[in-house]
Amino acid sequence: MLEIVNVIEEHGIIEVNCRDDISEDEIMKVLPKIFELISEKGHKKICARSVDLIEFHSTIDYLEIFDMFKELSIPRDIRIAIVGSKGITKEMRFFEDLAANRNWFVKAFDEAGPAYDWLNTSFE
Repeated sequence: MLEIVNVIEEHGIIEVNCRDDISEDEIMKVLPKIFELISEKGHKKICARSVDLIEFHSTIDYLEIFDMFKELSIPRDIRIAIVGSKGITKEMRFFEDLAANRNWFVKAFDEAGPAYDWLNTSFE
């Protein structure tokens, strides 16, 4: 399941929960809603909380995600923080590298606090 659970207006953060097995169809249903919030309200920060990223690793090809972003014309100046269980930073290193090589701002965190700090940090 993938769903938008909250929008923190004052910080422009879209909170998304990822649970269980996530299909490409499910991602393609939620990404346009996220893009709508990005384009209509100017929100450019996403915090994706995941209960079990093992399922994420096994069901979605990392490169497909960036193809989906491109297909939906999601701007490259958004930031995506992925918050998961302990050890996520090591597991998601390859995904972060792929994102960086494609000029996306993606970073994995073991805890929500540092993720929100990173989302709110200026890169200028």
